[in-house]
Amino acid sequence: MLLFATHDPEAKNHIWPIYEHALTVGEASEIVDLSSSREFMDDQEASRLVRALSPELLIVGCSGNQAEWALIRACTREGVKATAMIDLGVGRKLHDIPAIDFPVRFMVTNSGCVEALIACGVL
Repeated sequence: MLLFATHDPEAKNHIWPIYEHALTVGEASEIVDLSSSREFMDDQEASRLVRALSPELLIVGCSGNQAEWALIRACTREGVKATAMIDLGVGRKLHDIPAIDFPVRFMVTNSGCVEALIACGVL
């Protein structure tokens, strides 16, 4: 099962099409809208969700308010791989997040993001 999560409209623009495609090809998938389900921005609630759903992979947006990070941390603790789609504002979106809390992979929307991730110490 794939678990998707987004918060802001920019992240939703990237994540929703991937989620919809997963459904189209028959992947069991769930999506969490963190703008209306804020409880999953809490570490304990995020852990409960991850344990309840047992996803194989978490795919999230990367919001400026870092809304997705509780789910990323929960997946890391449960041994579930996570990936985050990131676009402009890399430094702001990763501000004060230790590298140990980074997802296994980042997906980027442009080559400038790759350079910004390298500058943040991701690669």
